[in-house]
Amino acid sequence: MGGVEGMIKVKVKDRDEPYLVPAMVLALSSEVWRGCLAGSFKEGLAKELQLTDVADATFRILLDFLLPAAASSGIVTDSNVYQLTEISLKYEMPGLKSKCTLHLSSRDISADNVEQRLYLAIKFQDHADSGFFREDLQRCKSFLIEKFMHMDTCKILRAVQTRVKEDAAHASLSPAALTDLCINLTWEVMDGITCRAKKARTAYRNATPVGVQLNNIQHWAPDLYRFLQ
Repeated sequence: MGGVEGMIKVKVKDRDEPYLVPAMVLALSSEVWRGCLAGSFKEGLAKELQLTDVADATFRILLDFLLPAAASSGIVTDSNVYQLTEISLKYEMPGLKSKCTLHLSSRDISADNVEQRLYLAIKFQDHADSGFFREDLQRCKSFLIEKFMHMDTCKILRAVQTRVKEDAAHASLSPAALTDLCINLTWEVMDGITCRAKKARTAYRNATPVGVQLNNIQHWAPDLYRFLQ
């Protein structure tokens, strides 16, 4: 790969001393980094790469996934998948992105991870080749509607909206784009919850005897049925 050779000083946001990484490794791992280092950009000329948005702890994890390590030692886990997913999409690292989405798809959405999953789905649903995140957005929405009695759905939605607003303040797109999407999602979830509640109420009022009432509630709103039990 012409013009990409030697060692590159990689500076992260909370570490004074730069990392020394082979230029070829960086270029093969990320399309963004390859463009910076192979051309006549300042990064290639100065042999220095500024990753001001990447924490030292995150970059230490990322080092295991840079080529050629990506073929052997890098393992995506529940504890690092969210950090690595964001980096892989921002810096166009297709190999790492594939590992991350494969790991996420192997994990069911739960009360413990729905906030993180929803945040990523909103943030990257319009990213190139983002079919997984668009589908995950729908999965998260369905989960929040179904499990609303077992968790603080509003708290989760508020937390995601806060993170989205913080991102929007630093994004190049319109500040309202991500926040509007988040607000629309909130209304969709609330509408879904209201619809389930109305169906349960109608079933309860109209069905007779009581056994039939409970059967209908169990069908339309299983969470409400468990609550009544």
